[in-house]
Amino acid sequence: MKKNRCLLVLPLVMLLSCDTGVPPSSSSGRKIERADFSRITIRLVDYNKVEVSHQLGADLYSNELVAVSIGIKDTSSYVELARSSSIFDTKAGVYRLSFSLIAKMDSSKLNVPLTTRYLLSDSSSIDIDTSVVLYTYPYASSQVLVTYLIGAHGYFQDFDRIGNKLFFHPTGPEGLFEYDLSTAQLRQLFLYIGGDHMAADSNFVFCESGVFLYRYNLISDSVDLRAQVLPSRTSGIDTHNGYLYVVAGYPPVSIRRYSYDGVFLDSTTFSIPEGVYYFTIDNNTAYMTVISEPTRLMRYNLQTNTLLTDVMGPGYDLLGIKVYQGMLYFSDLNKFFIGYVPIPDLKN
Repeated sequence: MKKNRCLLVLPLVMLLSCDTGVPPSSSSGRKIERADFSRITIRLVDYNKVEVSHQLGADLYSNELVAVSIGIKDTSSYVELARSSSIFDTKAGVYRLSFSLIAKMDSSKLNVPLTTRYLLSDSSSIDIDTSVVLYTYPYASSQVLVTYLIGAHGYFQDFDRIGNKLFFHPTGPEGLFEYDLSTAQLRQLFLYIGGDHMAADSNFVFCESGVFLYRYNLISDSVDLRAQVLPSRTSGIDTHNGYLYVVAGYPPVSIRRYSYDGVFLDSTTFSIPEGVYYFTIDNNTAYMTVISEPTRLMRYNLQTNTLLTDVMGPGYDLLGIKVYQGMLYFSDLNKFFIGYVPIPDLKN
């Protein structure tokens, strides 16, 4: 009868603690004992790929270890994702194993269980059960703000945060919603058809619907402006220093500035090699999502009117982005959540 034993490793961060008491070096690699089985390292190498390796190194030897695999386990089954089998080294007289396994994970999940299974020569196996936080690539500092909300049909298309209030527009003709992060209360503010973009300030929420701009007044709790002032193609809106900024067109694009009453003030036109579709401003830097897979963030200096180096998106397929109190908030299309990452952590 096949025997299976399981060692439970508490949900890991991305790297398990190191132990300096490793076996001595050998021309065949390092010897691995059963006591070493839990000393694995799990690292995200892509938005949906994980690498499992061992702290003793990639080249290990053991005369009782037949193979090692990684997979997804539940109460009744084990689905193997990758395996490495031992090979007998005739020169050294030992079985050697290459311990470096890469597997593709379910990109729709925030967290997934992952089991490392050691297959032994007596037909038994020992499992090391862990979990992987999939939303932390490429930024380990990424956090979850809110996941899919029951009552708001569709996922978060565009959004903004003001204090404990999250304002968002779901996909489809669903209008504008308000979610209280402290009380978990959700309500629809008003229904409008079409449009993909929105932005908020302390007293107003602005919504784009084709060429129409809606202004929702948070003081009176009603729509107090509907103006036909937007371009035929809007690729993002945000508020900044008391003005409404609108990204217009498809390369070349312009960033237009409006008063909060919908009066057009001025614009800056610039040429970019790719299309963008969501937009936010941090100080003098505009961030725009590049229409690509994976999503990149294009940066533009509003003061010098120059393009800066792109940075990696915090998710593979992003929708809305907004900056709030030093954090870049983002809507992840695959995982149906809004997350955030410190702006200084963004990298290319």
